[in-house]
Amino acid sequence: ADVEEQAEELSVTTPGDAQHLLLVDDEPSVLALLQELFSAQGYQVTGCASGSEALQQLSEKVTDFDLVITDYSMPGMTGVDLATELYRRAPQLPVVLCTGYMLNIDPVTLFPGNIREQLQKPVPTKKLFSVVQRLLAEQNTTPPEQPPVK
Repeated sequence: ADVEEQAEELSVTTPGDAQHLLLVDDEPSVLALLQELFSAQGYQVTGCASGSEALQQLSEKVTDFDLVITDYSMPGMTGVDLATELYRRAPQLPVVLCTGYMLNIDPVTLFPGNIREQLQKPVPTKKLFSVVQRLLAEQNTTPPEQPPVK
């Protein structure tokens, strides 16, 4: 089945509504597949092959993105390093960390607060879509932070 057929078979109940995802993976075939799958679901997608490229995209327009999906193991900057820097710049931006390694790490204590989900590769497509939809829905129902009253 090609990518379009796979996307149709998933029958996702909530389309992407043009929400903007930043996908980060140093493996070109994985990045291309994710871009196609999410684009077919109505998401606006920007793909980056490295953490530094992702930071460059975000420095230009951090408010344009609704969610980041990143690989854990990448040369130069890991997905956790990227998430840590993103947390410094935009703590409200949720991050999904995908890894092919078993990480025996307590995400609450060692990951920055913006890593909302850690997924083991290979991630079933339905599960990835479900996680993204849930996180975006949570983000849309969370009231914006109010500045402190003086």
